[in-house]
Order: sequence, then C-alpha cells, then structure tokens
Amino acid sequence: MTPLEIQVSALGRHTLVTPWGELDVTNAERLADRLAELIDESSDAAVIVHLAELEFCDTTGLSVFINGARLAAESETPYLVAGAQGRVGRLLYLTGLERASWLLPDLEAAVVTLHHGDDEAQDAAG
Repeated sequence: MTPLEIQVSALGRHTLVTPWGELDVTNAERLADRLAELIDESSDAAVIVHLAELEFCDTTGLSVFINGARLAAESETPYLVAGAQGRVGRLLYLTGLERASWLLPDLEAAVVTLHHGDDEAQDAAG
C-alpha cells in the first residue's frame, strides 16, 4: 500500500489540493479534515482537488469528495475535483459520480470553469 500524501499549493488565488498515493478507510479522515479546514479558510477563492496522482480510492475516499462538495456549497466556496485517471476514474464512472457538477476531467477544465463558466470548460475538456 502506498501511503497518502497531501500536497497543498496555490494556483493563482485558489487552493490546489493534490492527494498522492492511496485513499482508503485508513486515511480518508485525514484528507476530509484537511479539505474541511481549507474550505472553511477560503474566502471567495476556490478549493480544487487534483486527483491525477491518486493511484487508488475506495468508497470511503469518494465520500470525502462528496462531503467536500457539501461543505463547500454550505459555505458558498467554489469547489472542484478534477483529473481522476486509471482506477480512480473508473470508480467515479462506475458510481455515476463523473456526472457531478463539481467533478471535471482535468485541471485545465477546472480552471476554465472557475474563470469562464461551464460551457467553456466543456470545450476545453474536448
């Protein structure tokens, strides 16, 4: 098992959260707590979770992203999850979460959505 690492960095005025490794029942609470903290601290800047480096995610991990979306909506903080690939992307597809408005195919589409709206994000996603 690859341990979970959480990298937080700035993407312009937004916060970029990149989980690395494997997200499962043993470490999901750590990411959930970090996302809740970042959403709470955010003023009008977005929190973007970039999944490109996440190798594995179970359903407990999926609940972290769903709860993040709920917390962000409650606090009116822009929140997007982007870049799921491989097994993680497949899990999002199988569960139907790929249709969630806050889930985008890649980081470029997330940035376009934040700055220009959903129509241009769909064009950027191809």
